[in-house]
Amino acid sequence: YGYANVAGDQTTSLAMRRDILFVAGFAHPPNVDAATWLVQDILPLVQLRHPQVHLHLVGSNPAASVQALAGPHVSVTGYVSDTELAGYYARCRVATAPLRFGGGMKGKVLESMCHGLPMVTTGVGVQGLAKAGFLPHADSAQALADAICILLDDDAHWCDISRASTAFIDAEYSKAALWRVLVEQLGAGRGRARKYIMIDG
Repeated sequence: YGYANVAGDQTTSLAMRRDILFVAGFAHPPNVDAATWLVQDILPLVQLRHPQVHLHLVGSNPAASVQALAGPHVSVTGYVSDTELAGYYARCRVATAPLRFGGGMKGKVLESMCHGLPMVTTGVGVQGLAKAGFLPHADSAQALADAICILLDDDAHWCDISRASTAFIDAEYSKAALWRVLVEQLGAGRGRARKYIMIDG
């Protein structure tokens, strides 16, 4: 189906944005681990510089251990509708996915980029996204907290990452991009077939 750039220019709403967002299905063990690490180790480092920042853990099936993470500066929402989720993407300042294990490309990372919301993740989170070198990622709590704080503080950096994110989606994961890859592969397949016929004949 391809990913749609639904963001437009998000920089106009920047002054009204605040808080940190982690979107995930919390029946999945890597997401439970990430949420726990985020609340226990990363968020306190962010709060040293941003004591009022709030974290939203948004997604279905929060395990008891995830629900227990809720507190004055942490909300655990459970399932939300697509409309409600779009509201979080529009209001929050930074998305994060501090994944420490789990394979494959991460839809939550791509979805954040679709909305033009800068994402801070880990080496695991950027698997399969070699062309997204602009995406802040690190594998220590301190480095992740630093990357989040830069996006909370620096409007110019935020705008750069937001625009790079939506441009990446347009170039690599939009419907037009997927059609382009399909056409290229079909063309390559026809070329191989013609070569085989010529050799066989």
